[in-house]
Formats: sequence, structure tokens, C-alpha cells
Amino acid sequence: MKKQHKRRKLQHEVIRGFAILGIVLILIISFVVADQYIRKEMGNYRDTAFAYTKSIAEMIDGDKIAHYLESGEKDEYYDEILSYLNTFRYNTEIQYIYVFVPDKDELVYIWDANVLREGETELDICELGDREEYWSESDKDTIHKIYYDKEQYNELTLSKDEKYGSMASAYSVISDGNGEPVAVVGVDMYMTNLQSDMRQFLNVVPFVIVVIILVAIWLFYSFVKRRIVSPINILRNVSKSMVQNLEKDETIEVSIDTGDEIEELFNSF
Repeated sequence: MKKQHKRRKLQHEVIRGFAILGIVLILIISFVVADQYIRKEMGNYRDTAFAYTKSIAEMIDGDKIAHYLESGEKDEYYDEILSYLNTFRYNTEIQYIYVFVPDKDELVYIWDANVLREGETELDICELGDREEYWSESDKDTIHKIYYDKEQYNELTLSKDEKYGSMASAYSVISDGNGEPVAVVGVDMYMTNLQSDMRQFLNVVPFVIVVIILVAIWLFYSFVKRRIVSPINILRNVSKSMVQNLEKDETIEVSIDTGDEIEELFNSF
């Protein structure tokens, strides 16, 4: 006995195809939109951080760095720069602003902004001449590149802080009158607000994309059903009626008005 294959209606196949297409589009568009948003926000973060470091580096007189490093003594100019850094910190989202002289395995602090914002009770700061190991290998590599190798580097250095979470750092070189690097200015910006904004955005975007795609698919399916599926069903029913009424010589009057090849096919009967 010949095995009969289960027939599936064209309309069901079309619906299944649109469902698969919708899922694929939702995944792809959500990924692309999220990726572009993250890139844009990280780019804004990077541009802001380096605008801060470069502005500070240009203001500081690099020829005075050696004196502070060797003597460890502060003067009026030192206090003036510290006041400027404190004002900078107080009025921006920067967590730390500091100036240091890099060494191979550690760094020596020159300035470190120490003003507290409203709501803050403590701030980890270093005094003139304090030494500290590099916070991470990525920070060490970045600082060595811009200070010793004199490379142009305009990418954020990302790290994880046990107390505050994710942190982005930017570094710019301070040069002396001969154009030689004598110190580095660094800023640290905690990414808590950025990550929160990203989460909110990524929670909303997929929902909006799903709604838009579902509406678009429904409209397209309605068009396909009206212009293709329904005329084909009519043509199928007419063909069945013709076969069933061959001996009766009855006239079957049905009209299909699609203005395309389906209408031409129907008119050929």
C-alpha cells in the first residue's frame, strides 16, 4: 500500500515561515542595536575621560615635576594645582584625579585630588612622594606605552574594583619644555551609572523591537495572504469543482483580481 504523506496547508507554512523569520530578525536586530548602543556609550565615556586628562596635562607645568619629585616639598604652585584638581573632581563624575611619575614596577604620586563631594565620607588618596604598585597589568602596560614608548593611546583601561565595581581609567602624558614626558595624569571613572543606563536600555529595546517586528510581520502576512494565499486557495477549490463536475458540464464563475501572474494562471483555465 502506498504511503500517503500528510498534507500541510500553504497558509500554515507561510505562518511558520514568518514566525521563524520574526525570531531571527528579533535576535539579529536586538544584538546589533545593543552593540551599537554600547559602542556609542563607551565612546562617549572615553572621549569625556580623555578630554579631562588632556586638559589637566596641558595646564600643569612639566618643568616643576622634577623639583617636587626630588625635594618632596610643596609650594604655592603645588597648592594651586591641587585646588584646581579638587575643583575638577567636585564638579564632575570623576572618582579619582591624580598625577604621578611612573617607574618600572611602581609609581610615585605628585598630586592626588582629595576633596569630598556631598554624601562622601572617605576617599583613598596619596600624598606627594607616596609610592604604590600598579593597580593591574593592563594599567601598567598602558602607562608604559604612553610614557616610555611614547605611543599615542586613546583607549580606556577597564578594571574591576572590589569596593566600587567596574572602573574605567584614562591616562595622558605631561611633558616638560623639551617635549619629554615627565609625568602622567590619570582619571578613574566608576561605571555604575553607565552600566545601570545600559541595563535599562537593553531591557526596553528588545520589547520595542518585538512589537515593531510583530506588527510589520502581521502587515506583510496580511498582504501575502490577500495577494497570494487566498487566490491560490480559490484556484485550488475551482480546480476541485471542475474535476467533480466534468460530466455535468456546469459553468463555474469565479473571479480573481490580483493583477499578476496568479490572475493570468486563473484566466488560462
